[in-house]
Amino acid sequence: MPERMLSDGESHMTVKKLKNALLVTVFVLLFIFSAFLSVPNKSISAENGIINLSGQNFSERVVFDLNGQWAFYWKKLLGCGEIRDTNPDFYAKVPDTWNKYELNGEPLPGQGYATYRLRVVTDSDAGTRLGLRIKTLSSAYRLYVNDELIASAGQAADNAQAEVGRYKPQTVYFKVPSPEFDIIIQVSNFEHARGGFWDVIFLGGADSIAAYNTYATGKELFLIGVYTIVFLFHLLIYLQTDLKSFLYSSCLCISTAVMIDTVGENLLVGAISGLPLKAAIFIWYTSTNLVPLVLLLFINELFKTEFSKIVLRVYILLTAVFQLVFILLPPGEYTKLAFACDIHNSAGFICAASFIVAGMRKGCKDGGLHLLSMAIVLVSYVHDTIYYANMIHDSIGEVFYFGVFLFIYIQMITQSRQLKDFLNRKAAAEMAFLQAQIKPHFLYNALNTVVSISRYDTDQARSLLINFSNYLRRSFDFRDLSQFSSLKNELELVRAYVDIGKAQYEERLEVSFDVCDDMELNVPVLMLQPVVENAICHGVLPKSEGGRVEISVKRKGSVLEFTVKDSGVGMDPEKLKSVLSRGSADGVGLSNIDDRLRRLYGKGLQIKSRAGEGTEVSWSVKLNG
Repeated sequence: MPERMLSDGESHMTVKKLKNALLVTVFVLLFIFSAFLSVPNKSISAENGIINLSGQNFSERVVFDLNGQWAFYWKKLLGCGEIRDTNPDFYAKVPDTWNKYELNGEPLPGQGYATYRLRVVTDSDAGTRLGLRIKTLSSAYRLYVNDELIASAGQAADNAQAEVGRYKPQTVYFKVPSPEFDIIIQVSNFEHARGGFWDVIFLGGADSIAAYNTYATGKELFLIGVYTIVFLFHLLIYLQTDLKSFLYSSCLCISTAVMIDTVGENLLVGAISGLPLKAAIFIWYTSTNLVPLVLLLFINELFKTEFSKIVLRVYILLTAVFQLVFILLPPGEYTKLAFACDIHNSAGFICAASFIVAGMRKGCKDGGLHLLSMAIVLVSYVHDTIYYANMIHDSIGEVFYFGVFLFIYIQMITQSRQLKDFLNRKAAAEMAFLQAQIKPHFLYNALNTVVSISRYDTDQARSLLINFSNYLRRSFDFRDLSQFSSLKNELELVRAYVDIGKAQYEERLEVSFDVCDDMELNVPVLMLQPVVENAICHGVLPKSEGGRVEISVKRKGSVLEFTVKDSGVGMDPEKLKSVLSRGSADGVGLSNIDDRLRRLYGKGLQIKSRAGEGTEVSWSVKLNG
């Protein structure tokens, strides 16, 4: 069975397989990461301000969420000594915002300050080392174990002027003062519309808490790293192709990465020294606001319809309004619009799904995969919305960024097809350009030659017309714009061109062929003929006596070597340097051929020439068995 070249389509398939293998590897690593590095959490609900963990083994790889009823003291920042002599206002549900609490029949305002207390009952000896994993409390807090300050974020205070808000997820360790101890948290909030104890706190052995911290931060860094890599990859593709879908997908990746960080571990945003809480909240709300917008822009680029254009304009306007509100109002005011923002964002995901459905009705490709990916995004967003609202408490935690990760994975599959179509169209345009580079004077001279010969040799004229017809048919065949053709077809085109040329220029042109027998080998289309034409027009014919062109196609193992050598005028070093430049008029598509060879094989045309002695152009193509 004859060997053939690795075609551009096959190269694309190879790249696609490698890319899919890479993505599958990422998923496998993510699964292994989650399965082996995650730390299970156990829920034992606190009641009336007491959580009973007696009988629990803190040396096991497990952490305990401190959910349930905590003693709550409104508008009091109490220490250990004071709190023992003070009755709580009530036992509050934790985690939750205190906006949902009522005192004396009245709902509490978002801004204010309070103290939470939980009595922890264990079998642990005094001095046992435990740890706490704390995410965020709004807007500042101090955490004590009995009367020892263990952790703080910002500066909790009883007034807005004295408070310094900060979001600071952290892990802290302490030694148990006694088998029973109090966890006391002083919280103040004057910068957000909702205040209080709104995230889970985990308690466990020091090793378990350290492992949980490694898992939480590692998971976030892993996802941010993946998103950043895809962002750079898609941005690079956009810069090379101008395909807007890749620009929007890159923007989607980077905005999602920022959103993950702001609602997660604050590893990047928190690393900005001296960043005010107001700025952190603004970045949080802005990134959350932009993700569905960029997603809509991306989906609209793939499924453009009149419906999508109208809806997109309306959604851009609404997003701009929300963003203007974030800019003009303080966080304490615009965070009151959290529910409206959630509705707006959810509407963006629903609109994206509707764009896909509308596109499917018009026959757009891959609608099913896109619809599946949008369903994943929507479900994960709804889950996280009700999770952050403390309407559900599960061990899964945030899943939206995993949903977007799956979305990006599916989109990379569909975008690879889009990129393939783009490259095919580009290659087709290059083929059309090459085929259109037929010199008008050659056509006129060829016809004049046929007319002249027909006066005295009708058989030769008929033969030339057949060759001329074959040449035109091959040169202007715009139906087949693939990048590869058989060696037989390429040689037929060259022979037709040479026969016409020899009839025109008679004894001034001599051409010889030395070609291997494997005529069915696939070779890059329209490479040999333009090089031969260049040798004749710019090498041999400028000499008054003409010259000789030698065409060689030899197979050496898995390589097919082409050589076109002429005895023409040759080139000096300066001209030789410029002949492959796109602005050069000295070659017939040589720069295009050189570019195509470099893209396919990493190596272009090799040209040797000396003024007055002729030129040799050679290149090689790799074969695939």
